[in-house]
Amino acid sequence: MKSRITYFLVGLFGAIAVSSANATPTAVYNDPYSGYVLCVNKSTKVVTYPAKLKCPSGFRKLELGAQGADGAPGPSGPAGISTLRWAVSSAIDIVADGYIGNSNQMVRQVLLHVDGSSSTSARVYYTANIQGNWSDSAQTGDLIQCYFQSPADYNANNGITYWGGSEDENYNWNTIRMSVSSSAITSTLKVYLVCRTSGTVRDLTAFVQSVPVDSYQTLNVYPNP
Repeated sequence: MKSRITYFLVGLFGAIAVSSANATPTAVYNDPYSGYVLCVNKSTKVVTYPAKLKCPSGFRKLELGAQGADGAPGPSGPAGISTLRWAVSSAIDIVADGYIGNSNQMVRQVLLHVDGSSSTSARVYYTANIQGNWSDSAQTGDLIQCYFQSPADYNANNGITYWGGSEDENYNWNTIRMSVSSSAITSTLKVYLVCRTSGTVRDLTAFVQSVPVDSYQTLNVYPNP
């Protein structure tokens, strides 16, 4: 009965030994660990798997070798953006002396422009560590504010940001240190890292990181004991 016969493509198998006799070596038991017995029709050359250790009359036996050792595991597939991306801005000065006390006149500057050309669309959040120095001409109480913003909101100067702004005030020291975080943003969107100040700052730089959101596991939080 052909309904019990499974047809194989010989090219898919390796290590085939052709036996001239119908006796089956004791090492072959039709399993992946010992090997398989196939039968090839002498007239039609069709290869069949009879699920037995002998071939019927008119067939020649093929003995397939045992399954080889497992290969090395392949790399894990991507999960959104799986690696941390980063960039460092060039050092810039923002000259803003004379605008103290009037937030509408604070001078704005884009420190870094994330172009949004990522080929993988995933949710990420951006963090920025910003450092610089107040100018000697800056006054006590001068303020610098930094935040992430879309180009459209920056051009409109409407104050809408991607969450997590940070600020530093000039008071008894001249060093600026800030950390800014964004909300979750699609990696294909353009994003500006913006700083605005009411007093002149020097050598302002930013180290920006893009961290995948979707690959994170649940954060377990427990009450204090």
